[in-house]
Amino acid sequence: TVTVQASDGLHSTMFSFSVVVEDSNNRRPVFLSPLVEFNVSEDAAVGHVIASLLAQDRDSQFNSMLRYSITAGDANAQFVVNPISGILSVQSALDYESVPLYDLTVTVGDLGYPQLTSTSRVPIRILNANDLPPVFASNSHIMSISENTPVNTELLTVNATDPEGCTVNYEMGSDVRGRFSVDRTSGVVR
Repeated sequence: TVTVQASDGLHSTMFSFSVVVEDSNNRRPVFLSPLVEFNVSEDAAVGHVIASLLAQDRDSQFNSMLRYSITAGDANAQFVVNPISGILSVQSALDYESVPLYDLTVTVGDLGYPQLTSTSRVPIRILNANDLPPVFASNSHIMSISENTPVNTELLTVNATDPEGCTVNYEMGSDVRGRFSVDRTSGVVR
């Protein structure tokens, strides 16, 4: 509060007024910590929280209120950032085989005029989940054996590979009265 006094020599009077210094929008928002590469499994549920992207603006009032957005690197809208909280989460199903790495650009802007912004690179590595079944080299095989074939005779070797490179193990899916067996690791059927 500022007070001004007026006097005519005999009488005086006072006038008071307040001065409000308004903040000018002269500081950019700044992300609080350096962002690192985030890892997310391809089977992460929609809504899975990846990170909380925090920024700060040293201005005041509207000039310090922040809004977050993804501005690059997410052409298919796989991710979403809450515009007010900065929470980054999965928005739609991820697929390691299609896109194993995203390189997002997140922008934070204040509500001042003119608006000031900052950007941060947010790499997200998609981790492979074993979501594809093994594939047999052949869909079926028909063979004939003599009824007096000795027990434990090697009949054939089945071969399957996992499209994601996981180890394949074998077991009997159906058996005629327990007369056949398959080696768990080699695929040899006896």
